[in-house]
Amino acid sequence: MAGYSIEKLNASNYSSWSMDMKFVLMERGLWEIVNGAELSPEKSENLDKDLREYKSRCNMAISLIYLNIEKDYRKVIETFEDPVLVWTALAKYFRPDSRSFHMKIFSELVECRIMPGESTSLYAARLSRIYDQIRKIDGTFSEYYISFQFLRYLPSHFDGMVQTLLRLKSEDFLFKNLVQEIAAEEVRLDLRSSDGQALLADKMPIKTRGREFKRTERVPEVFIERSSRSPSRRGGFPNKARNRSQSKRADTRQNERRRRERSPSNRCSNRSERCKSPFSFFISACLSEKGGLSDWVFDTAASHHFCRDRNLFSTFTPLNSEKLTVAVDNVSFPILGKGIILMKFGSRTIKLKEVMYSPNLRRNLMSGPRFDVNGATFLGGRGEVKVQQHNTTIFRARLKNGIYYVFPSLSKHDTKHVTFAAPTSVNDQLCLWHKRLSHISPSIISRTCREKGVVGLPDFKDIKLNCEPCRVNKFKRVSFKPLNEIRSKKPLELLYADIWGPSQTRGKNGELYYLTIIDDYSRKASLYPIREKSDACYLIKRHIEREENLLGRRVKAFRTDNGGEFIGNALENYFIKKGIKHELTNIYTPEQNGVPERYNQTVVSGARTILDESGLHKSFWTEAMIYFTYNWNRVCHSNQIKSPLELYIGHKPSVRHLKPFGCLTYVGVPKPHRSKLDARAQKGYLLGYAFKTRGYRVWLPEKNKVIETKNVSFDENKFYGESSGAVMGTNPYNTTEIIIPSSSRSYNEDIVRETSPVSDDSLLHTTDDKDPEVGLRKGIWLRKPVMHSDKSRRDIYFYEQGNNRRLRSLNDVKTFCLENNILFEPNLFDFSGNNDFEGLVNDNSDSQNPHCSLNESS
Repeated sequence: MAGYSIEKLNASNYSSWSMDMKFVLMERGLWEIVNGAELSPEKSENLDKDLREYKSRCNMAISLIYLNIEKDYRKVIETFEDPVLVWTALAKYFRPDSRSFHMKIFSELVECRIMPGESTSLYAARLSRIYDQIRKIDGTFSEYYISFQFLRYLPSHFDGMVQTLLRLKSEDFLFKNLVQEIAAEEVRLDLRSSDGQALLADKMPIKTRGREFKRTERVPEVFIERSSRSPSRRGGFPNKARNRSQSKRADTRQNERRRRERSPSNRCSNRSERCKSPFSFFISACLSEKGGLSDWVFDTAASHHFCRDRNLFSTFTPLNSEKLTVAVDNVSFPILGKGIILMKFGSRTIKLKEVMYSPNLRRNLMSGPRFDVNGATFLGGRGEVKVQQHNTTIFRARLKNGIYYVFPSLSKHDTKHVTFAAPTSVNDQLCLWHKRLSHISPSIISRTCREKGVVGLPDFKDIKLNCEPCRVNKFKRVSFKPLNEIRSKKPLELLYADIWGPSQTRGKNGELYYLTIIDDYSRKASLYPIREKSDACYLIKRHIEREENLLGRRVKAFRTDNGGEFIGNALENYFIKKGIKHELTNIYTPEQNGVPERYNQTVVSGARTILDESGLHKSFWTEAMIYFTYNWNRVCHSNQIKSPLELYIGHKPSVRHLKPFGCLTYVGVPKPHRSKLDARAQKGYLLGYAFKTRGYRVWLPEKNKVIETKNVSFDENKFYGESSGAVMGTNPYNTTEIIIPSSSRSYNEDIVRETSPVSDDSLLHTTDDKDPEVGLRKGIWLRKPVMHSDKSRRDIYFYEQGNNRRLRSLNDVKTFCLENNILFEPNLFDFSGNNDFEGLVNDNSDSQNPHCSLNESS
């Protein structure tokens, strides 16, 4: 029996796999067992033998299905021994009967359109497959919808046929009838197109040296004979002697002009503005027909040279604003850059300047007008066009399928590690490192280089840099007074703390404030975004415990202002227990706590600058401030010969891994999360460096979530606001960071791993692909007990923070969560009147009481 190989079942091919598997089982006589038509024998003369044979065939069917499934999905059927249950389990797993799956199928129908170069039969087959799936969901779904979808997105040359089909009677307006009519029209159009190309090649005017030949019939002037700019002495006209009289010279010139006008070789100039609609055939072919990467079309209608292969450029400059607009069906394709391409024709090498790069083109284009401007002439005939300059042939374009092709020798340039127009001058390098280091002052960067404070930073001198984002976002009227002198001799002897806020824009996790803690000796800063000021107590305790454990020293003094968050009993009792001196400033005297106050202005201006340059939404201000603080601790500041991090932990940090905030990032997709035909990377934007792993934090706009991974590559010259074209998602913000108790994150989670920011190769997903709660945000809840008027019972109400709606029961909470896209966690809501807790509900596992307020957490 012949064996057949089909593609194994994965997450994206169940529809095609199930059909292939059905016919494989039918070919082996096992399909009736799988679909339940053949049952176990109950009565027969040889019952035992029949049962053994039936069991053997069941096992064969199960093993055949099992071996044609990818290993990651075989666990779905591992526990089943009945082929009917195996087939049903796969259908439920990959085609669940849920509204979300129904919505996906209907979306596929709406988005199904004919692809460039795809035949109408294949397009109809894709629609028919989707229609069959919808019919299984809703048996009353009308065939009218699939028919209208089929006609709606047909190419424009079917418009006449579409109008005819729309006038059919209702009983004739069937999907199969429409497909047959359109397929027949497609065959007719293809035949007409091939006949037209042969006619063009047969009836093209010919121009040779000194003589002109015409075929029996003229055709529209499509191909260029020569340039009308350059005076030609070909055509059989004698040269006039200079001693002729003025009148004879004028008569001769007039005769020459008349004969030249009658000559077919001069009917059409090779200037693009005089070339009419026949020239759109070239551009249309380059947009709709697939060609090789090395195929070049000589086009007299193109205003510029165009190339679709990035590797052919010897020099390349990215562009973000220019568009190539083609007058064929109003198609518009983006130009991603321009540069120079070197072409070799025999022993000659020509340099194409200002070649536009657009990967969406199907072929590469050489612009005839660009050669004309540089004094070239064109001679056409016998299936080729010669491009000449100074009577020397530069190259030939040969006719093939109605298009003139050029076949130069090209050398590809390695772009595996290209960073897209890598900087060459010192100023360009300084500008790039200025972006990587969060727009820190160039003088500080130069000082860090001079003192050799980090590893991996180029040796810059004192260079002035004109950075527009810095001038716009760091403008200030007067200078601040000098900061307090350093009082301590070692790290942790004195810590400063201050809270900034509230922000006018909430962070992605609801943050309105941030807590800054600065070490006096090293001036190393730690920054924690928080939702409420009451979170500061917990974070200060956690910071002190962690830093003491890291350095093996004890905190001696802690200076803050007189804010209520710093003078509460919980924090004071903690300082007394730890033996820490709590220094307070005088009321309305922030100058006495000038170190964190000054840093607050520095970090806000820095975050504002990098957010402005990156184009990301202002709600990313928390990520920007953590990113800025990470870089601030790695450069040498005034009166320092070492960076704060080196003074703090004792060894030089590395900056080799730094990248600009918000730059375009390509994130590798692991094999378990993609099929063979899926893209191997997805676009994201850098938000900083990983908290829990060695890698980078990357925001994926399409999924609106943040991941931590090292499997990335960067384009450091492109940012979200310039090139992505993406729209900020309205889905809630998902993040891999574990927030304790709210959004208490700090950049210095990784201060013990300075040599590299990378981690394992796996892509960290925030939620499982099949989790129904993907996209839900986490709510912040307030619990309020209210004593009844007769004091007989206590009523319990819950509120979402910032919302006045009162929730009286668990069902009210569930309904509210569904209406507002909030994650419903029933274990957080205690409506028992015996519990008199009032305040912010916290699900922190470190807390003994699941309903304790944040300011009571330890």
